[in-house]
Amino acid sequence: MTEVSGRAIGLFTATRPIGTFTRMARKASAAMILPLNLLEEYQGNVYELTCASIRRAYQITMTGDEDLDENDGKVVSTAVRQILTRKVQYRIEE
Repeated sequence: MTEVSGRAIGLFTATRPIGTFTRMARKASAAMILPLNLLEEYQGNVYELTCASIRRAYQITMTGDEDLDENDGKVVSTAVRQILTRKVQYRIEE
């Protein structure tokens, strides 16, 4: 059972033809929404980066941000980019 025309694939139902996923993957790789180059260069504590990104993503979700349009509305990608480029500074509360 490996048909992909909206019929069952094993236990799951396909909602898009295979070509759509290929086009989506090409679009995502061309846009590079998540800043992989900045993540590779990051020298700090990854746990702190993760916590700061989660908190910033929550803030963006609640208040919005002008950078969302640039990142196709991707909240987490926008938060990670802002932390890595130091547009948003964070500190650890004791």
